[in-house]
Amino acid sequence: MTKLAKRIFTVLLAGLLTASMAACGNGGDSSSTAEGSSTTSAAGGESSTAASSDTGSAGNGEVSHVVVWGTGNADTADCTAVAEAVSAITRDAIGVEVELVRGQDGEQINLALTSGEQIDLLNYNSASGGLPALVRNQYATALDDLLPEYGSEILDVINEEDLAACTIGGTLYAPPTMKDNRRAAGMAMRQDILDELGISVEGVDTFDEIHEILLQVHEAYPDMYCIVPSWQQGGMQNVMPYDSLGDSLGVLENLFEDSTEVVNLYATDTYREFVEMMYQCLLMPDAATTTENNLLSGNGFAMFENIKPGKEVEDEKNNNCDITLVTLVDTYSYTDVVQTNNFIIPH
Repeated sequence: MTKLAKRIFTVLLAGLLTASMAACGNGGDSSSTAEGSSTTSAAGGESSTAASSDTGSAGNGEVSHVVVWGTGNADTADCTAVAEAVSAITRDAIGVEVELVRGQDGEQINLALTSGEQIDLLNYNSASGGLPALVRNQYATALDDLLPEYGSEILDVINEEDLAACTIGGTLYAPPTMKDNRRAAGMAMRQDILDELGISVEGVDTFDEIHEILLQVHEAYPDMYCIVPSWQQGGMQNVMPYDSLGDSLGVLENLFEDSTEVVNLYATDTYREFVEMMYQCLLMPDAATTTENNLLSGNGFAMFENIKPGKEVEDEKNNNCDITLVTLVDTYSYTDVVQTNNFIIPH
């Protein structure tokens, strides 16, 4: 792995990974099998179980094969095309050929890691337990010595606070990606229902005001679910401004205050008051068991949402309807938003 380290960090720094992950699109075909073995995704028909050619260097004709597991779904053919376009640059520039794999879930990631399948870079967004679990299971390579030696340019472009968010026990395991790492929180609501009821959300910025809107919707449409999950099986965006510190075993209760006391979230008044409010907010009864996503496209009116540039367009595309976002919590940053959706070098 150390022979590949400089090339891996160079690929990260150049931004080629980020571009390739986005360009793969959201096709329906998974690039991994149910057994966790990835299908061919790189140019030239190389599979992710191919032996790594980690003895070469740029300029001497030898090329290292770097297997990159990204996040989200994409057609294998699309991944192959993007990987070849990336490799056309990296073969000559840094002696690397890239293979892109997409579509794996947490179970497939765990199986691949336990079986020792070749993964040179892993986006752990879908990994169960995220970065803390990967570190506890000793799947993530410590970067404290590698990064200054092989990726010093990365340290020049990432601020120290964001870098610290990806350390566990004082050890760095994942350089943060250069993406949005600040966000607000609130509600996404269907504009057609607001228009039909003559409801304006201008100036609305409290949960009490949201509750009044939900009651109006429920009275007019008693069969409509006023609040639906943000994703299947009860997943909801967090609208309480606490920092889970990566695993929620202890949290910073309010990020708008200066306290660094770690507390039990479930013993706080903040959590109790939120739960009491939720019992009044006309939540979808089977929210915890639904297998559907994008419920605003059906019989749902609103969902909790993180708010960042482009989010309204994203929600409208996913739900096929006009969406209005209402901000309830001002913009803030926290450990998870920096720590998630990054890459590790697996052991």
